[in-house]
Amino acid sequence: MKTIFIKSLCLILLAMAGMTASAQTFEVDGINYRVLSQAEGTVEVARGEYSGDVIIPPSVAYDGKDYAVTAIGDVAFVECRNLTSVSMPSVETIGYNAFHGCMNLTNASMPSVIKVDDMAFDNCQSLLSVDLPAATMIGDGAFSFCRVLSSIDMPLVKTIGNNAFLFCSSVASVSMPSVRTIGDGAFLGCFDLTTLEMPASVTTVGNSAFAHCPSLRAIYCHWEAPLQCEAGFDKKVLRRATLHIPSGTKEAYDKAEPWRSFRNIEEMQ
Repeated sequence: MKTIFIKSLCLILLAMAGMTASAQTFEVDGINYRVLSQAEGTVEVARGEYSGDVIIPPSVAYDGKDYAVTAIGDVAFVECRNLTSVSMPSVETIGYNAFHGCMNLTNASMPSVIKVDDMAFDNCQSLLSVDLPAATMIGDGAFSFCRVLSSIDMPLVKTIGNNAFLFCSSVASVSMPSVRTIGDGAFLGCFDLTTLEMPASVTTVGNSAFAHCPSLRAIYCHWEAPLQCEAGFDKKVLRRATLHIPSGTKEAYDKAEPWRSFRNIEEMQ
């Protein structure tokens, strides 16, 4: 019994030590960090009052140890209204609500980011463009209400969450050649979106994914067998836009919703 008690006590102490290590925070050059793993030497940017142009270094030294900066923590920059730009060359994950409400953030450089979590850039009303060359996942509401966002480039993204770009009213172009899943309301309220490219890789289009996108004039679908969905295209779009489909597939598209409702359907050569 005594041996079991000692072993249990040791396990508890080890767990507490792990929790303490994982909760360790420190500050270097005005940026707060939280240790993610002592063994792997990784940290995330922690909550702080940040302003101006912020550069997140690839690594940081503290107490005689070098740490790789791999993440932006949950709510790290939330409501930092004087933040104007952020560069994060080595960050792979952006946490929940990380930049929510950064009203004056115009540019975010994130070449290594793989995952953008839910609501990460929600209500960043000055953000101009999004370039995510390495990202594979965009969370729910990640860029919702980014009203001046005009272009989105995400060549490797496979999953776009619900309401990911909700009411990004200035978005004119979207590049998503690898996408598989487009969530409910993903692009709802993208009023200035004129052209939509739906790659053959798409297997799911959520309800109202493209509702209230009245400026759509050209939609390119690359499925040989059309995907049935309730994308929510406006009646104006169904009347005015041209649906471009693979050669020899018009009969199939004429039987599938919502594609059969388009007045103008042309087969691509």
